[in-house]
Amino acid sequence: MLRYPVNKGVGKSVEFKGIRAQYVLYLAIGVLLSFLLFFVCSFIFVQWLAVLVCMVAILLTVGGVVFLNARFGEHGMTQFHAQRVLPGRIANNRRIHRLISDKGHEEP
Repeated sequence: MLRYPVNKGVGKSVEFKGIRAQYVLYLAIGVLLSFLLFFVCSFIFVQWLAVLVCMVAILLTVGGVVFLNARFGEHGMTQFHAQRVLPGRIANNRRIHRLISDKGHEEP
């Protein structure tokens, strides 16, 4: 039986064959969905065509996960999506002389 190195150090994220953090989960879900696709396709198409569709789906899944892992890294995808939510600018509708003067503020 083959043994694969899985990093389970304290305070470190999970790493499997260079794929880190949440991408390990994405890879596992993608491969399981590809096998589910195989069983569905085997009832619809000829067996060899179902195997071909499953292999293409697995290759696309692995390639996509490796691409995302290389592009974003461990926390990069979260930072990318958080950056897209930030506003492009902050609008202030007050006039400039009211911003400069302190007449609008009363001290207690």
